[in-house]
Amino acid sequence: MACNTPFGFYKATMNRSFSNYLFHYVDGTLFVFAMSLVSLQTVIPVFVKELGGGMISVGLVPLLCGVGLNLPLLFFQPTMVL
Repeated sequence: MACNTPFGFYKATMNRSFSNYLFHYVDGTLFVFAMSLVSLQTVIPVFVKELGGGMISVGLVPLLCGVGLNLPLLFFQPTMVL
């Protein structure tokens, strides 16, 4: 792609920006779709049960998910400024 003029450089940059935007949009869409297929509250406990986990370990899956999402907030809270 020739970029001999400022307009050519602008056009090349805009083409890359659009392709980056498109790839990020598709990536986010596929991530949300995949997470809807593998729900933490429905699929993961069944997966643990099929692997031979007992009722306690199946019941701990939602608890561990909640702890895993909220525990880092306790460590980074002092660095947050309102």
